[in-house]
Amino acid sequence: MSLDRFVERTLRWETKVWTMRLAAQRLIRIVVVLVVVVGLPVVGFKGVPRLKEWWDHEHPHVESTSILAEKAKPRGTLVGANAKTLRLPQEVVETLQVQTAEVQPALMSDTLRLEGSLFLDANRLVHVSPRFSGDVIELGQIEGTASDQIPTSEKPTTSRSVSFGDNVRKGQLLAVIWSKELGEKKSELIEALTTLRFDEEKLKRLEESFAKGAVPERTVLDAKHEIESDIIAIARVERTLRSWRLNTEQIQTIRREAERVRAHKGDWHDELDDTWARVEIKAPMDGTIVEKNVAVGDFVGTDLDLFKIADLRRLDVLAHIYEEDISLLEALPPGQRRWAIRLNAEQQSLPLEGSFQRIGNLIDPAQHTALVMGWVDNSAGRLRAGQFISAQVTLPPDPDEVVIPLSALVDLEGESRVFVETDSGNHEFTLRRVRPTRRRSQFVFVSSKPRDVAGQLPIDTLHVGERVVTVGGVEMAAELEALRAAARTTVSTEATAQSSP
Repeated sequence: MSLDRFVERTLRWETKVWTMRLAAQRLIRIVVVLVVVVGLPVVGFKGVPRLKEWWDHEHPHVESTSILAEKAKPRGTLVGANAKTLRLPQEVVETLQVQTAEVQPALMSDTLRLEGSLFLDANRLVHVSPRFSGDVIELGQIEGTASDQIPTSEKPTTSRSVSFGDNVRKGQLLAVIWSKELGEKKSELIEALTTLRFDEEKLKRLEESFAKGAVPERTVLDAKHEIESDIIAIARVERTLRSWRLNTEQIQTIRREAERVRAHKGDWHDELDDTWARVEIKAPMDGTIVEKNVAVGDFVGTDLDLFKIADLRRLDVLAHIYEEDISLLEALPPGQRRWAIRLNAEQQSLPLEGSFQRIGNLIDPAQHTALVMGWVDNSAGRLRAGQFISAQVTLPPDPDEVVIPLSALVDLEGESRVFVETDSGNHEFTLRRVRPTRRRSQFVFVSSKPRDVAGQLPIDTLHVGERVVTVGGVEMAAELEALRAAARTTVSTEATAQSSP
């Protein structure tokens, strides 16, 4: 048999099989229709429960249509024209295990906890830089101990160079720089002073000669002009030295040396040779050395921070606050913007007092928090920059707020609502719109009086002593919505019937 003939016979056979399969499917459908049409009258009404019993027995996990319809029936009724009050039968209340709680006044102070860190106070941190470049020839000395292995009471006290972490006093010597630039500028001042004295004597002799007619007037005028130039040069050098923070006493010392040099015809004082280019770097305030970038032998420039000294008696605090709580801090008057700082690593320790002044204008897009900036007292030296802390802010009670359990809130369409028991005898519950102001783990503060807030719907009044539903509120909300939908459908149907001819 050729290959083409074999393929032709195979295709013909598959076509017959497919045709027979379609015919069988049509026959089965016809039989099913006949059974349904002929079988229902034979079975009769009494046969339907048997079918239902068989379905329920075979499919226990699937509820029958009659059960679903029974559950879909409204179990409550609407009361009033505003369609906000729901009346429930006693058995429904018992089935839902409805529980209520009394609305309490917000008489207790609330505590807002913020997480944050400690930082150096930028206003109490100074950068110690040299006024002139030069070589470091000496470091300041501080009282220290010879060895940390010896008990404190037995440690011999010695002097050592200042280092990182040392506490220093204002005016204490930190380093000594030998500055060629300063020595040259001092020498310029001596030269200018000496030149001025020489020119003054020269002018005096010329004026005597001019009085005798020995020299022309022009020569005297040129001598006076040279004196004026000398005075200007002296002032320029002095202003430069003062800009380098040389005090009046130091400048007077240079003037006296200039007089001595002139009197001794150019001889320098030997004692000044050791201090002429000496620049002393002193601590500008009391504090702790938090950075040291210099050693003996270094050549330093004016752009280098030799030391950084910080006053650690007060530290900056940066804490994070969620955006919904920002208004609570902004409402506090300046005198009440206090917080208590406690280290996360020492939760059992006593808190330290501090204050906050500003709330940042930027919201972190990841955490939805803003920064609260303030300070904390560290006179005892317990705190260290960089530590994690928690800041507790005491919020005074708001007379326009009440407290309800957190479980009483029902969120509907992005709004917070509660069911208030308005008639306990008839089991009537009214839905009210509320505005939470502060949420806590077990309870929530809500506004007790209606307030008009731009962009928000008005809220309903909530009085102290009223009872709100804490269990069953979600089911009540669903039932109320079902009754409202049914009422709208009925009204629409009646309106359509009345409009029909």
